[in-house]
Amino acid sequence: MKNLDINNLARTVIIGGVLLPVTLSMTGLLNVSAKSIRAATVKAAEVSNAEQVRSDMGDKVFEPCLDFYFSKADSKLEREAKNDIDDAFGGDVDHSGVCRYFFS
Repeated sequence: MKNLDINNLARTVIIGGVLLPVTLSMTGLLNVSAKSIRAATVKAAEVSNAEQVRSDMGDKVFEPCLDFYFSKADSKLEREAKNDIDDAFGGDVDHSGVCRYFFS
């Protein structure tokens, strides 16, 4: 009977010694995968926020950019469009560059 208990104990220790590293490595892989998924989700949220800002700003400058592109040079309509674009950004900007960016 004592011999049987020692055999069972030895077998349990050997199996545990083999399975423990495998289990720990699988746990590590799962943690890395979970961190990667969280990082990708955060990155996707950042991109979504950037796209949201671009969309909001595009809404503000859409009509002024149309007026800017289709007005005569040095006309009252062009000056008003430039002022509206400047107001949307809070200061002087490259009007043609801004409009190209939002229409691309």
